[in-house]
Amino acid sequence: MAVIRNALLALVGMMLLAMPVAAEIRIAMGSVLVMNPGDTAPGQVASFENALRSAIAAAVEKAQGSGRCDVKAVDVSEQAIKGRQTEEMLQRKGYSQKNGLSDSKVVVSDAVNGAAGFDNDGGLDYVLEVTNLVTNKTVAWLEGNVKNSRLIETADKIAADLVDQMCKKKVYHYTVQAHDLVIDHMICDLTKPFTLSPKGKMSGLRYTFTPSGENGGGYSLGGSAGGVPWSGGGTYTQAVSDTGGTLTMNGTWKVSSPVGGFSRNASIPGRLEAVTSTQCASVD
Repeated sequence: MAVIRNALLALVGMMLLAMPVAAEIRIAMGSVLVMNPGDTAPGQVASFENALRSAIAAAVEKAQGSGRCDVKAVDVSEQAIKGRQTEEMLQRKGYSQKNGLSDSKVVVSDAVNGAAGFDNDGGLDYVLEVTNLVTNKTVAWLEGNVKNSRLIETADKIAADLVDQMCKKKVYHYTVQAHDLVIDHMICDLTKPFTLSPKGKMSGLRYTFTPSGENGGGYSLGGSAGGVPWSGGGTYTQAVSDTGGTLTMNGTWKVSSPVGGFSRNASIPGRLEAVTSTQCASVD
């Protein structure tokens, strides 16, 4: 099993893809390796891979259509990549309008790779691993058997179960915009301590939150911005539902510099939005 896992990690590393900067699920079917090449027909494994690719696309479309989950399927098959490269070439040469591709990079958050081999009974034993490309963590690990006579049916079930698992994974997207303070961060679990880093001019600061109950807790501030150290802290309050809510910091921040220091009390409101993402998920 370790050999298979190492091979799957190598496959993930070969996917030269851009990763999303925000939490979103953009899932792509990668490759299924052939186990026991001397006993397994490569064409049989390729058929399984193609069936999974189609089944995942269909399961994602169903989840989107029902409004149950914000998930997208990304085609990274060799044929799709070659087609994209051809379209880009035609655009560069002026033969095609530059409206078909908004970005030359393929954006994928989660990659499905696997391995399959002959089971000595007219079918394939398989393992599939789903890796989040932002965290490089395994978010799902599936094992099973598929018979040739039930290839499509089994692929459909695997894809449906996989998309269902991913759609159940939620995190909170926390955003703050207060003068130079810009926070755009994912919070995996509001019931456990977490640390947030701002963006832009204040990126050197660290806000560390310690929950004390469902309504909030305390926080501390440290780090540096503008070339000087900052400190402070206080309490925070939160009101959260299944779809989102608010998280407001109330406290004091202090700035120290060679010519003196100053402090200020402030209440900084922020917005929480529950989003579907596997960035916080992992499988041991």
